[in-house]
Order: sequence, then C-alpha cells, then structure tokens
Amino acid sequence: MVIPSTIEDYPVVEIRGQAFERSNVTSVVVHPGIKKIGQVAFANCPNLTTAILPDTLDKIERDTFHGCSSLHTVNLPAGLRVLGNSIFYNCGELYNLSIPDSITALTWDGGSQFRGCGKLKLTTRQRLKDLGYTGNF
Repeated sequence: MVIPSTIEDYPVVEIRGQAFERSNVTSVVVHPGIKKIGQVAFANCPNLTTAILPDTLDKIERDTFHGCSSLHTVNLPAGLRVLGNSIFYNCGELYNLSIPDSITALTWDGGSQFRGCGKLKLTTRQRLKDLGYTGNF
C-alpha cells in the first residue's frame, strides 16, 4: 500500500487513527508530507511486514503497529520527535529497526513501545535506551 502525498490536489498530512486497523495490508510506504500517524492506524494487521516512513513524520501515536505479528522492518524517520505508547507492542518479529543518527532525543509517551519485541538487535536496544527508552523488550 502506498499512502500518497496528495489526493485530488489536497496535501495528505496525516493518517487518521484506525485507518487500516485489522486490514490485510502487507507493506506500507508513506510519502513525504505526512506529519502524523494516528493511534491504532495499522494495529492488528497480521500480514504487515514492512513500513517505510518519511522524514517529514514527527509523531507516531499510541498503538499504531500494535499486534502486527509479522512486522519485521521499520525505519524511524529523521524528523521523528514523539513515539506513542505501545506502538510496536507485541510485534514479535520486529528485528530490523532503523534509527537515523539525526535522532538525538525522543519524547516517550508511556513506557511499553517495544514490549514483546524480543528479536530486536542488541545494538538497536542500546540505541533506544540511549534515547531514553526505559521499558522492556
């Protein structure tokens, strides 16, 4: 699935909450211009494996990818400032999480963003801790 930057010449700046919850989407590419992904937007999509997010994205609200049991690859965009609570909760296959060096601080909305993500690489876990994450994996 490709989220466009415009629809009928109107800019797309947000993916609303629950927009694709429980759908059969297998991958998602979000084009530049999107600034926010709403809560539960892609939650419980069992076939979702990859999410490519634009650097314009600055906020991912709670439970966005919660329960996406096949999700293994996500990039955290350079513009990201806020990670909502439980965004990757129970994403047990998540192992490839790209965090750009440009991210030097994040606001953590809660403390269980990565609970149930036991396959995250040790270097990724340390980078998240360096950014202030205090929850479990």
